[in-house]
Amino acid sequence: YQDLKSAEKRGYHFSSDHSWHIINFVEKFFVHIKGPLAGKPILLDPWQKFWTAVLYGWRRKDGGRRFLTGYEEVARKNGKSTWKGPQGAYLFLMDREIGAEVYAVATTREQAMTVFKPAFDNIKKWVKRSKTAAKNFIIHQGANQEKITCDTSVFKPLPANAENLDGLNPSAILFDELHAQKSRDVWDVMISALGARFHPLLSAITTAGFILDGICMEQRTYLIRVLRGEIEDDTCF
Repeated sequence: YQDLKSAEKRGYHFSSDHSWHIINFVEKFFVHIKGPLAGKPILLDPWQKFWTAVLYGWRRKDGGRRFLTGYEEVARKNGKSTWKGPQGAYLFLMDREIGAEVYAVATTREQAMTVFKPAFDNIKKWVKRSKTAAKNFIIHQGANQEKITCDTSVFKPLPANAENLDGLNPSAILFDELHAQKSRDVWDVMISALGARFHPLLSAITTAGFILDGICMEQRTYLIRVLRGEIEDDTCF
């Protein structure tokens, strides 16, 4: 709220159009894939809308996103994976990045799939229902082979190790359960890999954990200092 009054002087503005564009994309095109809500539209809670609006709505003067890194901490059973998967699809399809590379990343590929699968299963449904979607999306299936491609763009899950990520040219990375990551090596590799894009995004979402000397606590401590005004960093959400 302070930034709504002062950030324009620093070259940033809030675009409600950009915020509603991604919120409406998620709620209109995505359904729950399991549980009692399976088949029903994903409707974001007010706090989810707020976080989404802030992360994607703040823009630079050149039109790119303000935030390049994000840290979101939320308790278990709040649907964070179901909510982040469609965001990955948005970044894959709607971000105006030529040859977009979007990766759902976690300590294990199985955990990364929990973010990727809600988007994966929904896009598979689109392909079955729509000839246009079937022409544009290639669905890669099979054990440890899951990914979606569209022209030169790709969206896929990856386990978090530096060897897997080195040499990639990602436009966006959604990092799930950052608290389980012990060293900062992978985080540093991802930050350096994102440098070649117009408005790259490294967005970490996590529950609280027990590793008190890892990258998760580093990010948490840093961002608390940003929120308190002890450090000025306009690119961290």
